[in-house]
Amino acid sequence: MKRAIYPGSFDPPTNGHLSVLMRALPVFDEIVVAIMENPDKQPMFTAEDRKWLLEQSVPAEVKGKIRVRSYCGLVADLAGEEQAVAIIRGLRDSLDTDAERRMAHMNEALSGIPTLFLYATPETGHVASSLIKDIVKHGGRVDAFVPAAVAARLHRSQS
Repeated sequence: MKRAIYPGSFDPPTNGHLSVLMRALPVFDEIVVAIMENPDKQPMFTAEDRKWLLEQSVPAEVKGKIRVRSYCGLVADLAGEEQAVAIIRGLRDSLDTDAERRMAHMNEALSGIPTLFLYATPETGHVASSLIKDIVKHGGRVDAFVPAAVAARLHRSQS
C-alpha cells in the first residue's frame, strides 16, 4: 500500500488544504492527514475540533482513502510509524518554498522519506489559515475560502 502523510496545523482547515489533499489522492492508496501540535502557536480550535472539521470536509466518495489523526512529535517519526512512502506539502509562493525545502531535506535525512510538493491552484494560492482567522476576528465572511463545515463553525464562533 502506498501511504502518504499530509501534516499541518489545519487551524482551521481551508479550501487550499483540501485542494492539495484531493490532488494528491490519485498518487496514493491512502493519505493520513496529520494534525500537528505546534507549541509555539495558540490554536483557534482544539486538535479534536480540527479532526472533526477535516473529517466533515472530505468528500464522501474519497473518505475511504483518507484517515485523519492528531500527532505531537516529529513528522519524520510519524512518517516512519505510518510506513509512509512520502510526505505531502502544499506550496503557495517562494516564501513557502524556501521554508518547506529545508523541512523536506531534514525530514528525509531523519526518515529517508521524500516530500512531494504540490503548488496551490490559482483559486487557492492566496488562502492561509492565519488570514482566515484574521478575517473572522474582524467580522468578515470566509465562506469562499473554507469548506462549508468550517465556515459554519467559524460563523457560530463569531456570534
